[in-house]
Amino acid sequence: MIGTNKVDRDLWVYLIISSFDIMAVSLYPAARVISKPILMIVLAILFYDWTKQVSNPNRYLFLIALFFAWLGDILLLADSMFLYGLGAFLIMQILYAVLFFRDQNYFGRREVYYGIILFLVILIVLFAIGPSLGNLIIAVAIYTATIAIMSFSSFTRDFRYSGYWKVFYGTTLFMISDGTLAINQFAETIPLGGIIVMVTYLASQYLISFGYAVYLNEGVTK
Repeated sequence: MIGTNKVDRDLWVYLIISSFDIMAVSLYPAARVISKPILMIVLAILFYDWTKQVSNPNRYLFLIALFFAWLGDILLLADSMFLYGLGAFLIMQILYAVLFFRDQNYFGRREVYYGIILFLVILIVLFAIGPSLGNLIIAVAIYTATIAIMSFSSFTRDFRYSGYWKVFYGTTLFMISDGTLAINQFAETIPLGGIIVMVTYLASQYLISFGYAVYLNEGVTK
């Protein structure tokens, strides 16, 4: 069980650390060399602390996923490493999807409908940015599909699990973040696009991590 006071304290720690990087996006981008690599390290420490009483091996697989998120954050600091950064996030998304699919115990009409919605979203995003992708079209299509699979996997979990909605909202925000990044990078510049990308990304990672930690702790208290 994660104490309420502890959650409030940890959220404030994460918000303060995140705010430095978000401010750096528009005020002093060079400072992100320092601020951005710290983000996932802090979140990994929080997740580790939230789940310190959990013996479930999925805990360690989740921490590995956060490692690749951290690696992706660092690689994306350099434009020349863009594809490698996408690769790191691709691994993170696959690991998340594996974890979430393990929790699936039902597949019905609502999952089919949501799958159709995600497929349409993929088509819309690729249609919007496709003409600007050139040789990257296949790589970006695979990456976009993987994000959709991650979101789908979070949706197919049993909604009665503690933390279910936090994880699902987190994966949804991750899709919004990466969709904004893709449009900003390949189609047209979105006003405050960089800030939108980071706010939604940081919120998504916190919600996914905290929601999954709550779920793992539920297994301890049963």
